[in-house]
This record gives sequence, structure tokens and C-alpha cells, in this order.
Amino acid sequence: MDQHIKADASLGHAIRSLRIDCGFRMQELTRALQLRGYNITRQCLYKIESGNHYVSVELLRLLKEIFDVSYEQILDFKEDN
Repeated sequence: MDQHIKADASLGHAIRSLRIDCGFRMQELTRALQLRGYNITRQCLYKIESGNHYVSVELLRLLKEIFDVSYEQILDFKEDN
């Protein structure tokens, strides 16, 4: 059974910010995930970043690996005001 976390705006924003900070375009991140065996489309990634799609625990693990960050940096993201 695959566990999922509901992506809210803050989680989606954290993923998008990390993607941009690491220099990935959406298509490049999608391809990096696919090469690691994760079946995802650009449209699905867009929905995740928009906070409108569930995020699997496996996806979080792969993003942590690709971005070389901790889980806390993804899950405890605080937007600077």
C-alpha cells in the first residue's frame, strides 16, 4: 500500500521553490524522477506544485535525494515574508 500526503499550497510551494533553486525546469525534474523509476508526468508535477494533488512518500524520498535536502526542508517550508 502506497502512502500519500495531501499536497497543500505550502508543500507545493516548497517543492516548486526547491526545484527552481536547484536549477530544474519542470520537464527536467519529471525526467529525473522517471529515470529513478517514478512514473510522473509534467501535468502531475504541476498539480503537486499547485497543491492540488497527493504526494506519495516515495516521491518525497526521491525529491529529497534529487534536491539533496532534508525532509524538514521540504515539509517544514516557511515562506519568507
